[in-house]
Amino acid sequence: PKIHDRAIASVQGRHELPAKLGELRWSVDGTDYSATLVQDLRDSPVRTERRTRAGLVATQGRFDLHALPWLTGAFGLQAQRESLKVGQDRIEAGGEPRHLDDVLPAAEGSVEPWAQGDLRLLNDRLELVPGVRLSVQQRYGVAVAPALAVRVALWPGASLRISGGRGYRAPSLKDRYLVFDHAALGYIVYGDPALLPESSWGANLSIEQRVGSRFSLRVGGYANRLTDLITFVYDGAASTSGLNVYRSTNVAGARTLGGQTSAELTLPFLRATAAYRFVWAWSDDGFFLPDAPIHGLRVTLEGTIPKVEIVLFTGVSWESDRYVDATQGLRSPGMVRWDVRISRSIDKKHLASAYIAADNILNQRRDPNRPGDFRPVEGFRVVFGVRGALRFAP
Repeated sequence: PKIHDRAIASVQGRHELPAKLGELRWSVDGTDYSATLVQDLRDSPVRTERRTRAGLVATQGRFDLHALPWLTGAFGLQAQRESLKVGQDRIEAGGEPRHLDDVLPAAEGSVEPWAQGDLRLLNDRLELVPGVRLSVQQRYGVAVAPALAVRVALWPGASLRISGGRGYRAPSLKDRYLVFDHAALGYIVYGDPALLPESSWGANLSIEQRVGSRFSLRVGGYANRLTDLITFVYDGAASTSGLNVYRSTNVAGARTLGGQTSAELTLPFLRATAAYRFVWAWSDDGFFLPDAPIHGLRVTLEGTIPKVEIVLFTGVSWESDRYVDATQGLRSPGMVRWDVRISRSIDKKHLASAYIAADNILNQRRDPNRPGDFRPVEGFRVVFGVRGALRFAP
């Protein structure tokens, strides 16, 4: 058996300045997560109970300043502290108990101040958005990530967008230490305590055409140069029949090149979307990155029946196969996923609705006996429930 417990709490506020000069928004979020995994070997006294406890407290504030009709600015600060501990109690073959600390109690913090401007010129036909983020990590030090985005209005309904900047991501405690032990489902992912921060430089280009409020078409492309990319690869030496082993790792140098086109049609009581993406991702050593299928396609339809307040949704997606190891000798199969959801409003005052969903109707799922299979663990399932919000007078 495997048991997860997660508790989440959030407090947030919003305050407007006099004369509509700006506003201040802030939030404090906390998450406490615990998991217990029991592995009991059949016809043997051997038993392992692994317990994981992780916590995260994050706070952020944002101040928007409306200085001039053609100039606004935003300033913010994000701070977080995460903690993690993992231990296991074992009973050996001879019946002796044993305790192991997989991860001794550890905690790390980070602070990220940022600033962004929004300059609109030529009667809003030209927009410039420069920004910068400073990442201060307790373990990895300081990194600066600047960015610049430009929007140009070409003709009625058409916009050209160009952006570029630096990306940065420090590995979390989970990335480095946590063991995602899903042996019963056919795979295990091991973290790497020696992971380095990931950084990148990237550029994006897109053009969008809108036809009134009914139809939009967007075509874009991007390119990225990555250093110490955080990913995971298939470990063939440690894998066995029915158990795939993956390990987190850094790829010293990598590149991604891709594009996407999407269309959206909005009609009374009906919304349709279609999107195709292409990505070419490879390392400096010449192997394709494991978690990057080259082709992907997704189509969705969402319709509303007003008189009975029923919303119908269906989505179909396809992705091509992908390489999963550095030797390029192993591929994970592609897949087609089909989801359907029906929901109905039952109380408008409390935003309450009931729903039933059929996920992964075609039952495309991972085969534990197939090495390097990246498809989802969960196959076809039916989920139903009620969602809503309780509202009280101020």
